[in-house]
Amino acid sequence: MKAATVFTALVAALGATALPHGKSEEKHTEPTSPNGEPYIPGQCFDRFFMLVGSGHLLNLWKQAPNGRILANYYATTHPSQVSRQNHVQPNYFAHISGTSYGWNSDSPANITGADSFTIVDLMEEKGISWAGYAEDYPISQGCYTPYAPEYANGTEVPHSYVRKHFPFISMETIYTNKTRCNNLYNAKMFWQHLKENKLPRFVY
Repeated sequence: MKAATVFTALVAALGATALPHGKSEEKHTEPTSPNGEPYIPGQCFDRFFMLVGSGHLLNLWKQAPNGRILANYYATTHPSQVSRQNHVQPNYFAHISGTSYGWNSDSPANITGADSFTIVDLMEEKGISWAGYAEDYPISQGCYTPYAPEYANGTEVPHSYVRKHFPFISMETIYTNKTRCNNLYNAKMFWQHLKENKLPRFVY
């Protein structure tokens, strides 16, 4: 199944529940997303979590009532770092764009113009709230465009956040849009939003 079809199906499943008698979509004041968008129940499910990380994350879905895991995924390029010729960044592009753009490098990339159309565009068109949370993201909220955090002497902080793992930062339609940038967070903010009952409906 083509990625565009998958994205469209996901957005449809997250789309607002149709109400009887021609009423408009029911909007609730609580819970909201971190930035205050109203919460709207989905047609098939209310939230979608896309977790990228170690195998110990695989059982988290069991802790959710009626949770389901969508597995059997394959990388669009070799997962990473087995050899210097294999790069991880194209796989991350595909997470939100459905394509690797033919990119074959982990070097910082700026995907511009119409190419930077992502699932974010589809979700916002339907009023679906979203957010991206990145481990060791150098700021609490916003767009951080350098490749990685650096010490004062200019050397890269080891074992920390790197841009290639957070595809939103490479998309012009996101990094040039302050409102969209405000949907990007350090992963520690996830726990705060969970406690406040303000997780968005699509969580990366």
